[in-house]
Amino acid sequence: MKNVSLNGFYDWALTMRMIIKLALFGTLAFSHTVQSDETASNVSYSGDLFSRTKLTGDWGIRDDMAEHGVTLDLNANQVPHLAEF
Repeated sequence: MKNVSLNGFYDWALTMRMIIKLALFGTLAFSHTVQSDETASNVSYSGDLFSRTKLTGDWGIRDDMAEHGVTLDLNANQVPHLAEF
């Protein structure tokens, strides 16, 4: 039976954990900047269906909420999976 050292695996696992933590921290740091830039712009949610920037419109209070820094957005990305036959 081959003697397997777990120290190498333990060091690798610690390194991967550190890389993942740094990547998540970097993502959070940059996402805050993007979100604050997005809320700082003057976006009008009102208007007819073809001229407004968001599909659901103003809701009666959405412009007022945005003026106070509260924005609610929902984004969806759909990627079709093409099956090979």
